[in-house]
Amino acid sequence: MKTIYKYELEGSNPHIEMPYGSKVLCVQMQGAVPCIWAEVDPDAPLVKRSFRIVGTGHSIDFTNGEYIGTFQMHGGTFIWHLYELI
Repeated sequence: MKTIYKYELEGSNPHIEMPYGSKVLCVQMQGAVPCIWAEVDPDAPLVKRSFRIVGTGHSIDFTNGEYIGTFQMHGGTFIWHLYELI
């Protein structure tokens, strides 16, 4: 049975352990914390997944990223873009 889990993103290069085959649904702020929500199979083995957060106007220093989504901080003062490294 699938379940939706929330994971907090810490730092600009977060690594998150989540069940194998998890599908990231979105990235948004919850209060002052950027988070992703994912559809997971809680019984699947855990795997480490790597993400990168890039600010608008900043260089993308990787070539193996898959775009997840965009989120805003501080009322739109900062705009960030989340990629998963494949």
